[in-house]
Amino acid sequence: MRSWLQIPFDPTRDEEHFYEIWQTAKHLAELPKPKIRDRRIDVQFLSEWGTLCRYAGVIQSEHLRDRPNLQHLKGGVSQNKDQHKRWYAHVFVRLRRNGDDRKTTDMRVLEHLYDLLERNEFPDPDFPSEWYQEFFGKNTDDLTRAFHEGIFRTSEIEDLAKSSIEDLPPFGLNGSDP
Repeated sequence: MRSWLQIPFDPTRDEEHFYEIWQTAKHLAELPKPKIRDRRIDVQFLSEWGTLCRYAGVIQSEHLRDRPNLQHLKGGVSQNKDQHKRWYAHVFVRLRRNGDDRKTTDMRVLEHLYDLLERNEFPDPDFPSEWYQEFFGKNTDDLTRAFHEGIFRTSEIEDLAKSSIEDLPPFGLNGSDP
């Protein structure tokens, strides 16, 4: 079933206005079909396409409004990325030494992850080895892009290291496990 056919009832929605948007979107969806079929792009097509996208966006927004976070549909890697970042931040701060640059500390965290996986000791069943493996890129010799310096900044790491450790797995570091 297509998502735009499953709009939930909401008593706060202006049903008449939304019905107008729905009807306009259905009409606009028909306009570009001949030009797409003929592979003809002109200014009118671009205008019609942009208007269709605007109306479809309203319908999509209405469908997804007040829904739970749907990131899990993207796969397991996305599902716990915030939790992974917090865990990484706490470990990063604990392993960083005076004078270390970012790359050196990242390598220490990477080595720590290798060590955890090598020992194969995961005391919390909610955090099996697969949870820790999500830090690695495809070649498992580097962290995933989400943890690279240009994307996951040191200032963000330091802020996250101050966050709660209540829902995090053990760090596997002496004297610093949650």
